[in-house]
Amino acid sequence: MISAKDKTAISAENSGQDEEEWLVELKSPEEIREIYETQIRKTEREKPAVFPVPMETVASLQKNTAQLGQYVGQLGMIIGAMQRRMEELEAKQAAVTVKHADVKRLQALIRMRADEICGKYDLKDRESAKIFRAAIKKDLLKRFGVKDLHDVPAAMLGGAETMIGGWTNIRLTMERRNKG
Repeated sequence: MISAKDKTAISAENSGQDEEEWLVELKSPEEIREIYETQIRKTEREKPAVFPVPMETVASLQKNTAQLGQYVGQLGMIIGAMQRRMEELEAKQAAVTVKHADVKRLQALIRMRADEICGKYDLKDRESAKIFRAAIKKDLLKRFGVKDLHDVPAAMLGGAETMIGGWTNIRLTMERRNKG
């Protein structure tokens, strides 16, 4: 609040204006702070930072930027060519399938795994071994998305052997045990 003494001092300084008109123009501290925040700070934020830079530096930066753009373009072309080549190699590799000897080895592994499961659960009938061999082969073909063992990709031969060695089907095993 403005005291009577301050009003007199203010009115003496502004003798050209009516005292009440001038007092109306005075704002509260909150209003002054708001005006400061909205007007003065706004103009401070809008001012761009200007730093003097020699023209030689600007020219050098423009040249470097242009060279960088060329390098990025060249890298993009190289990466695109490498990606196409990788896709071609992956397609060729997927097209290479296992050899006949590898198919025989997979069949032997399937037979051994089926016999191992039958021995472990004391399933002595030939039908159980036959069912386990068929189930192992079916799961193997399904996993690699092929219709025959000859179609297994050569690159996946190790994975196929590992899958056969660790194959298990608890549900099928329990069904066979309960029937025996």
